[in-house]
Amino acid sequence: MTSRYSSIVVCVLLLGGTTGVGQQTQRAPPFRSETELVTVDVVVADKHGEPVGDLKVEDFVIAEEGRRQRVQFFQPVTTGGRSRDDRPQQRAYRYSTNVGAQAHAGRSFVLFFDDVHLSQEEGERAKRALEQFLNDEAQAGDLVSLVAPARALRWHARLPVGRAELVKALRSFRGSYQPEISAERVSDYEAYRIHVMQDEQMGERVARRFSNFHVAGRDQVNLQRDQGPRPENKGGTAGLLEPLVQSRAAEAYVRATARNRATLGALMETIQSMEAVRGRKAVVLISPGFILDQELALFRQVEDAARRANIALYFVDVRGLEAQSVFGSAQFGSPIDSRDVGAANADPTLEAEGAVSLAETTGGFSVQNRNDLQASLRRIARESEVYYLLGYVPSNARADGKFRRITVRVDRPDVQVRARKGYYPGDVPAKGGKRGDHGSRDALDVALDSPYDLGAVPVRTASYVFGATKAGEVSVLLALEADLRSFELKSSDGIATDVLDLRVLVTNSTTGETKRHERAVEMRLHGGAPKNETSAWYPLSEALDLVPGAYQARVAVRDRNSGRVGTVTHDFEVPARKGMTLSSLIVTDTIEKPADGSGPPKAVLMVRRLLNPGATLYYQFMVFDAGRTAGGETRVRAGHVLRRADGGVVKELKPTPLLPGQDGMSRFAGISLAGLPAGDYDLVVTVSDEVRGETVTVDETFAIAEPQRVKF
Repeated sequence: MTSRYSSIVVCVLLLGGTTGVGQQTQRAPPFRSETELVTVDVVVADKHGEPVGDLKVEDFVIAEEGRRQRVQFFQPVTTGGRSRDDRPQQRAYRYSTNVGAQAHAGRSFVLFFDDVHLSQEEGERAKRALEQFLNDEAQAGDLVSLVAPARALRWHARLPVGRAELVKALRSFRGSYQPEISAERVSDYEAYRIHVMQDEQMGERVARRFSNFHVAGRDQVNLQRDQGPRPENKGGTAGLLEPLVQSRAAEAYVRATARNRATLGALMETIQSMEAVRGRKAVVLISPGFILDQELALFRQVEDAARRANIALYFVDVRGLEAQSVFGSAQFGSPIDSRDVGAANADPTLEAEGAVSLAETTGGFSVQNRNDLQASLRRIARESEVYYLLGYVPSNARADGKFRRITVRVDRPDVQVRARKGYYPGDVPAKGGKRGDHGSRDALDVALDSPYDLGAVPVRTASYVFGATKAGEVSVLLALEADLRSFELKSSDGIATDVLDLRVLVTNSTTGETKRHERAVEMRLHGGAPKNETSAWYPLSEALDLVPGAYQARVAVRDRNSGRVGTVTHDFEVPARKGMTLSSLIVTDTIEKPADGSGPPKAVLMVRRLLNPGATLYYQFMVFDAGRTAGGETRVRAGHVLRRADGGVVKELKPTPLLPGQDGMSRFAGISLAGLPAGDYDLVVTVSDEVRGETVTVDETFAIAEPQRVKF
């Protein structure tokens, strides 16, 4: 904040320092309770792919490692039938909180836009299908996340409120892969077979293609004289790959591996971030696919993470119908060798085998060779509308950490059954280590990647927009409050201490640009732990300079003593400045007077909107870019109306002139709430620029708490 706005905001003491890595709490396994119950969510579809919703517990047969288990918990879950419901909905108060966040019912979708592998043309096709999915298939109550790994971009929203911003964020996505179109191109699958598997037959095939395309001055293969690969004619070179083919394959494999690592790494981070929350979760991979590289351990790690998090991964192949290899297209000139046509036409399938494998092993499915991407997404949405939760106590009670396979069968003809393939008993994964251990990734980063608001530490946040700081940017303050009652404070000599780790990611929905802010706050609370609701919430703030646009802030707070983490998602708008503009309306019941008694009082910025009965409501705002007369005079008037939730007027101040002050044109006023009953209220402030004939109205909702009764 610049000094120009110092009278509006009371600075919160934030002690700088590097953010340490706190202790990570060890969570209970996501599929077991204290009663050792293993739960499995099962999707059953008929031969047309429609969900089957009339099954009973006796229709299911579940086995672990081939041994039948007795189903002890059964619950059909139906999430369909809700309306799109885009009627205007507003939060009761203009702040966001994770308190009660886990109570939200509904489906969870992560739309993973694989911009690492998507070309620009494929990306545009995928965006059209995804936008139609968001507009037509996504329902009220759904939690939808967009992920673009190449840009490290994530955007989360619960519908219907966040639908418009999801669409806006989606439109900023772009496919970043640029296919090589030279005659020396080697496909990812060919590169893998040649460079890793030393496949001599594949090498001969590529060499013939190089000849047909006259690579390095080669002559085209004469099909009448060419005898193909004959080891007896090679002498001492039998089993050796041609150097040019080998070098091109090595280069192509390095590039393919880099792309696969980027996509799989982002998938891993996405899946791990969803592990902490129970329920059925779908990750939809929108991609042309990628090869199944057995040398890349990330494949098995992603499968393992998806099983632990109970996530079904679906693969939608954006390439649509492909009749032949790209090398058979007109852009490559000469046709491929007739001996290689069959193998070349199999390439499109082999190029996507890695994505197909992930879908099949995690309980999802793949959609390939279809031009109607929207129908594919609709099928995935339909599948999530009806499913069954089955629970059993395993006959093998040993918590040995070894993976156990689960099979589910339904005694009904012509149905498809999909469920996760197994689980790990106990807290110890198959390869050792603690559950929740995400390698070198910090717990705050894992929490920030999650689409869910995690409530181990209650947090609430609000945004305040002020004036311009430099060309094109506006000063914004994120006000935060964390509930200290969830902290493990250490007390000594009447002083409670702890370190609060704060991390904030702020993303622009139009550009997709994300800014990261973090700090460690050393807390020393004189008087010990908080004793009431008012003192329990610890205030923080983060100053930002942002261009106008729609933003999403992901806020994570960690208690370093216990390792508990709380996260919250807050959407806000930074309006463009046209004509007269106002800062955000600050509403508070607390002010701070200068220690020396000189100067006006200052409003203490707060997030809460529940005010104490009988308090004084203070509000403050600033006016920017008001019109001026020929003589340089401003003529701005402002008034307010206090209304009950039903619209009834409680108090009113008729418009009075605003006078320029030390910090610009502003107003600081107080309204007594004495005698007003508990409930919701609206403060509406109207500001008029008489020079330009412009009027701006802002409002803020708050509530008066019930009076506390004294017990004798």
